[in-house]
Amino acid sequence: MLQWKKGIFQYHPKCHQIKLTRLCFADNLLIFCKGTLGSVIGVQSVFDHFYLMSGLTLNAAKILELESIQSISGIRNGELPVRYLGVPLVTRKLSETDCQPLVDKIQARIRHSSAKNLSFAGRLQLIQAVLFSTCNYWYRQLILPKSVLQRINQLRSRFFWKGADASASGLE
Repeated sequence: MLQWKKGIFQYHPKCHQIKLTRLCFADNLLIFCKGTLGSVIGVQSVFDHFYLMSGLTLNAAKILELESIQSISGIRNGELPVRYLGVPLVTRKLSETDCQPLVDKIQARIRHSSAKNLSFAGRLQLIQAVLFSTCNYWYRQLILPKSVLQRINQLRSRFFWKGADASASGLE
């Protein structure tokens, strides 16, 4: 039977204000707790009970935890922010730095050799099908800074009109 002591679990310091303990994505579960031995033992005891009831087991390669607790749980050390499916998981408002991988991905698509010789129609199709989809993946989950949105629109506009990431006048 599960032995659960009241107060053994403590919130992760960056998750306490919003009372975040877990996030579920598809078939993955992320657990957030304070990196104390007591909290991890509490979480581990719940997992052990779950394993007995369900027959499922933990994939420790997907979970990041404190190194000092590794001998008990087999879970590795990690820090926030982390990326999940390419999107940053942060407990604060996104910064331009957090969104740089999105901008880099768009620039890589524009600079790819297959995009250099496209007609206007081909560029429009690439913008609508690929670049909007890449951005929408982030838009649906996060509120992006206005400066990042402006940069993305600038990249799409320059690519459409010039076929590259260059200003319309060629000066910049």
